[in-house]
Amino acid sequence: MPILSFLSRPSSWVLLFVFTCQLIFTSPELILVGMALMGSVLFFRDHKRSLVVDWTGSDARALWLVPIGFASVFWIKLLSASWALDSQQAIDNAFNSIHFLLWPALVLFFRKANVSVRQTESWAAASMIVLMIWYLVARLFFPSSVDAQCFKAGAHDCGLLGQTMAFMLLWLFIAMTRPDIQKTEKVYLISALVAGWLAFLGTLRRTELLGLLLGMSVVLLWRFKKSFSLKKATISLGLCVLLMMMAWPVVNPRFSIVAHEVGLYLEGGVARVQALNTSVGGRLEMYRIALEAIQERPWFGWGAGLKPIHVPQFATDPSNPYGYSNFHQQYLQVVLEVGALGATLALVLFVYLIRRMVAIPWQQGHKELSAILAALFFTYAWKALANGALLYSVTNSVFVFFSALIWAELLKFSTQLPQAAEVNR
Repeated sequence: MPILSFLSRPSSWVLLFVFTCQLIFTSPELILVGMALMGSVLFFRDHKRSLVVDWTGSDARALWLVPIGFASVFWIKLLSASWALDSQQAIDNAFNSIHFLLWPALVLFFRKANVSVRQTESWAAASMIVLMIWYLVARLFFPSSVDAQCFKAGAHDCGLLGQTMAFMLLWLFIAMTRPDIQKTEKVYLISALVAGWLAFLGTLRRTELLGLLLGMSVVLLWRFKKSFSLKKATISLGLCVLLMMMAWPVVNPRFSIVAHEVGLYLEGGVARVQALNTSVGGRLEMYRIALEAIQERPWFGWGAGLKPIHVPQFATDPSNPYGYSNFHQQYLQVVLEVGALGATLALVLFVYLIRRMVAIPWQQGHKELSAILAALFFTYAWKALANGALLYSVTNSVFVFFSALIWAELLKFSTQLPQAAEVNR
């Protein structure tokens, strides 16, 4: 059967993930597990040929240090159960991050699948067009639906969709601005970018919007650094203006209330109690609770999965603490869960991964792949400033998938000279 034949090819699973990860509920998790299982089978069946890469010196260490860096997210959380307020809660939270434990098996699978990052771009672009159609249908024909009010498509909520879409759109912008791109491909990518932006605005995300605009600005500076031309500058500026014109009517009301909510919270008293029910005021309350809780347990933290409701003694109204699943700030969340010692270890691992996966490949000439991987790290790091970037299944799946996919492709060039290695340049 054609469907069975399609699914029997490893490359099909890669393309299906890219296309459906934002369209079909729970598909990222299911496909990720399937690919990891197949990667594990490949490892046990023929592990020597699967793993051999002719690197020497410090490069050889990356073959096991990089996977350990990703897998450590799970193990550090699991270890925190030994000192957590509720050990079962910490264990449950650790298994919410089990995606990172699958990372090594995914790399093996991707090397077998032999699908390049550039090949997946057309599927990512197609998904943007489908998302736009979905959002427009909801707005025009079902105005009272959830997707019309705050677009979430196949994600768990609009915030998670906005986070993954921000990366996709930045990736497509990098692809669209390649110097060697063909005209028909550029038209397709621009169309998908505009379509994706329209759907993205339906998510009503403020933090992701600002990060996306900043990321696009950095990409333009990089592209024009050596090949500036008035034509390119005019076209890019025109596209940015068009995207801003699309964004302003949607996001302006949400940005205009930020100062008011901050003022209410800082005023204290009755005004602060009122601010607790607002988006910005609520975040300020959670940040204050987090800082006081960190002072209480600075070195090892409170264990994985800590929520505001678990430390009501620090809340403005201890009898009615927030019931949110996290503190809406990833960096504070890490320090809260594993303390200063665990956060320091996480920082060291993060710096190593950035250096090994982005900086070194960039220096070796793999600039296109490095830029896309940098866009992934940046999108999630920016989101972490005002929310939990790696706390939910769908966003974890997307992050783990694309980081492993790009790393697997970089491994192919490990024995090549930098001048000849970059096929996606």
